[in-house]
Amino acid sequence: MALPRQPRRRYTGFSQLRHPEDLQPMPRQSHERMILPTLLLFAGVVFSIANVLVLLITVKGSITVPLAVELYRVCAPCVVYFVAAPLIVAVLNVLLLRRALAGDGPTPKTDTAHEERPQSGQLAATSTSVDDSDGAALQLLALLQREGRFLDFLAEDLNAYSDAQIGAAARGIHAGCRRALEGRLDLERILPGEEGQEVSVPASFDPEEIRLVGDVRGPAPYRGTLQHPGWRVRRLELPKTAVGVRQQILAPAEVEIPELSPTSRE
Repeated sequence: MALPRQPRRRYTGFSQLRHPEDLQPMPRQSHERMILPTLLLFAGVVFSIANVLVLLITVKGSITVPLAVELYRVCAPCVVYFVAAPLIVAVLNVLLLRRALAGDGPTPKTDTAHEERPQSGQLAATSTSVDDSDGAALQLLALLQREGRFLDFLAEDLNAYSDAQIGAAARGIHAGCRRALEGRLDLERILPGEEGQEVSVPASFDPEEIRLVGDVRGPAPYRGTLQHPGWRVRRLELPKTAVGVRQQILAPAEVEIPELSPTSRE
């Protein structure tokens, strides 16, 4: 009995290729990236061997393994230098060549036909996005602005006001900013004492906590005049922000709507 003839299956091994360029042979530039580094390394090995041979002929007058061992015992740094120098130069040339070829490589193609373009509102939100590391700083600025109008004071042009007016305004700003930090920020002095007093700096001082100025000579310990005691944060507790709140809004704009008169309501 004759067996039923099976239909021939079409080979689809290359059906997943996206571009017909994938079936083309390797370009010439890829061959150069493989051949040139190999030639450079081979040249380094050849020059290393030639250096040793020339050194043996110059010093011993012949080329033998015992003479090479004796030469290494007499001047080991000389032998290491003549052997390693060409190899190091060859490796450096290979690294520079690979970096140069990588920079000259073809620019990858991008499919712009199906590229999704964000809306104008999305672009504005992306350009003003805030990193998580900046959130605490912005939140602290918002507190200082809310309690003491700190940002308004910094943005104001003080040249148009007298010293008395500036002093009167600074008193209220100082009280508001101090109120904003109370219960949220605890500070401590890095060095005890008052400004102008003589202090001693130990040998194990931390350069991040104590900055030396003036005529600093020799190793620690030092003695000098305290210019500023410094501050260190002991505790910082900021209120949690709600999800979705844009922290780059430090203070919203306020618009007062006038109350309608009884006649206008009618």
